[in-house]
Parts: sequence; structure tokens; C-alpha cells
Amino acid sequence: MITPGRHLQPPRKGYCMFRVIGVLVFRFAVIYIDTTFSSTHPNRTSHNGRHMKTTLNIFLCILAVQIIGCSTLVLRPVDFSWPIEATLQPDVKGNVREARYQLSFNVKALLFEELRDSTAVAKHTLHVLRDQAGYYFITAKGFKNVYVFAHEDGTLRLQRKIFVSEKGLDAPALNQRVPHISLINEKRGNEAPILLTKDGIAEGGKK
Repeated sequence: MITPGRHLQPPRKGYCMFRVIGVLVFRFAVIYIDTTFSSTHPNRTSHNGRHMKTTLNIFLCILAVQIIGCSTLVLRPVDFSWPIEATLQPDVKGNVREARYQLSFNVKALLFEELRDSTAVAKHTLHVLRDQAGYYFITAKGFKNVYVFAHEDGTLRLQRKIFVSEKGLDAPALNQRVPHISLINEKRGNEAPILLTKDGIAEGGKK
């Protein structure tokens, strides 16, 4: 379960588009009826031509209003980054909780994806860090990958699985190095860090 902070909910894009499409269909139906009526009554062609022009103008005004009504308030720039990583210990049910940032989720599916075993979840310590754009980077000792998740509709959805070690990470730690996330091995200080983005390993980020 994820418990994010409260935030303003913008209008749903799907609803706005449905509303605009509905108006379009209705107005085109009116125009079609007017055109058909004019073709069957030649003596009223001039009058209906003017009426059709008026109808088109009204249609364009309504369309503009609908599009403006569907616009979403956007605040930028925004920095979602955590200054330091969180090390989270799952309970026996696989739940972890980060009190500082009001984040909690279940790690069983993640451990099964990486280790093909989700029975002894409590023995694994997860390293979690959020980048400037709001993506969560998660790994742990013994992992061969770093997982990148996005917060989406009350879930954490996997965006990228980044392969970083053939043998598995020995002592991983995640650090901020904007615009990247730096992955280091704390037991091997002479190794160059691996620079990560939500799309994978950054160019030049791994020796």
C-alpha cells in the first residue's frame, strides 16, 4: 500500500476528451441536418447558408470553451528527490514503511522477480532513493538489478529493470548526483560509481 501526501487532483484527461468529442458529434449532426434540409428546399438555400455559417461560429466557440475547460493546472519546476537513501527492512509479511516520506509498500513481488523466492522476506534490506523527477530506485544486497518504479494511481509501477552486476551487488548504496542516481559499492571504494537514470545506465556512468 502506498500512502502519498495529499495533492490536488486535476481533471481526468479521458473525461475531458469524451466531453469534447460529444460536443463535436452533436454540432456536426446539427450542421448535417441543416445542410440536408437546404438541399431539399432550394428556395431556402440563401437563408440556410447564413444559418449554417452562424451554426459553425457557435460550434467553434463551444469547442474553444470545452478545450479551455479541459486544461490542467501545472506547477513547475518540482523537485521530488530525497536527499539520502532510505534503508528499509521488511516485516514478515513483506511490508516496508518509510516514515519520513509517508511511503509504504509490499516487496514480495519484487523479491520474487529478482530472487525467485519471496518466503524469507525479512532478511533483505532494501535501498530506496527517489530522484528529482519522482522515480523510485530500489535495490538490495545480492541483487543483480536496480529497479525503477513510478508512482501511479496508488501503486508503484515498474518502469525499468537495470542490470548492474553479474554476481549480485555486495554492499550497494544509492546517492543523489543530479540529474543521476549514483550506485556505489561501499566495500569497494576504488570502483567508479554507476550513474543511473530512469532509462538505464547513463553514458559514461560505468567503467
